[in-house]
Amino acid sequence: MSPTLERPFSLEDFEPMLKKLFESEATAAVIGGMAVSAWAEIFLHPEEHADFDLPIYSKDLDLRGTKLIATFLMSEFQAQGAEAHGMATATRKAAPHMGRIFAVMYRWRGFRTSVEVLERLPGLDSSLDDAPVGSALATNRGISLLDPCSLFICKLHAANTRPGEGANNDAKHLAILSRVIPRFLEKVRVTALPEYDAKEDAERLLRKLEACASGKDPFQVPIDPVEHDALLAALRGHLASAGM
Repeated sequence: MSPTLERPFSLEDFEPMLKKLFESEATAAVIGGMAVSAWAEIFLHPEEHADFDLPIYSKDLDLRGTKLIATFLMSEFQAQGAEAHGMATATRKAAPHMGRIFAVMYRWRGFRTSVEVLERLPGLDSSLDDAPVGSALATNRGISLLDPCSLFICKLHAANTRPGEGANNDAKHLAILSRVIPRFLEKVRVTALPEYDAKEDAERLLRKLEACASGKDPFQVPIDPVEHDALLAALRGHLASAGM
């Protein structure tokens, strides 16, 4: 994928500001297409990058976090020469229990872009009263990403609720994650990271996919059936090896 006027930035462009953020030991995670692109860079083979037209470019950057995260990033963007147009705070009318969204619009490098920080994620988190679901995982880039199993659930929600072209992009992101997750789980199994146990994240995604397949959940999973079955097998295999 190449940058366009509508989608001018990749994660690499945002990397200096994000590294500063996570060097401060901030409690946050990159989400959305930028996180999908980062996981793809780690786990997909070079020829697969061409299949999915990677890296992903976007007009914005999304994170889960708090107002402090949005404020910190505003300062870092301004240090990089961006012109900030103030912070807007919004609450979803249909789901006020999901907390606030802090959005800052920028003019940077001749383009308009924005950073949105969400307190809770639709489709994944339950409410502001409960702790966030999923895991923020540090990468060797110095940037923390939402784990790919939880990211899949977020993208599944978006693909089934977002209209038009946005849903098409979400379906593409799901196809990418369906290849990433089996390899991610295998790496977790082999590496046995003491600071991360993927069981909860994997089990949550497996329950979601099984509910969709049975019709208990109305969401459609818009990925290739072969890749869908391989994803289910990888999740079940991981949980079986973990003794669940």
